[in-house]
Amino acid sequence: RGRILSKSYSKGQAYLYQAALDELQTSVNIKARNNGILIRTGNNVVLREIESLKQKLKDYIHGLKNELQIELNTRKEEANDEQNKLELSIQELNSKLTILTGEVRTEIETRKLVTTRRCVVAISTLALCVVIFTLL
Repeated sequence: RGRILSKSYSKGQAYLYQAALDELQTSVNIKARNNGILIRTGNNVVLREIESLKQKLKDYIHGLKNELQIELNTRKEEANDEQNKLELSIQELNSKLTILTGEVRTEIETRKLVTTRRCVVAISTLALCVVIFTLL
């Protein structure tokens, strides 16, 4: 009878041990599943934050590109304005030089004419004097 009791006691203990193992297995599985869910949730939060930061970075870079383009356009306009002012100054100088050249040519032609008249008068006077002295 001691043996039967001991066998039945052993079976009971084995059953209790198996039940405790099953309960522990279930508890471990639930904890692992919950931890997996927590990890996935945390991972999703991190991924959303990364996407948000990526979008902010893209927006910031886009803003910088726009600012840079505006600055470049402003510099180009300033350079074009300076170029136009320089060209206008060159044209004004060219016009002044053309006018001065024309005035100098006019002065030269006037002096040629005056000199020619004086020479003609001098030659005529000399010729008249020669004629008068030859007649006397």
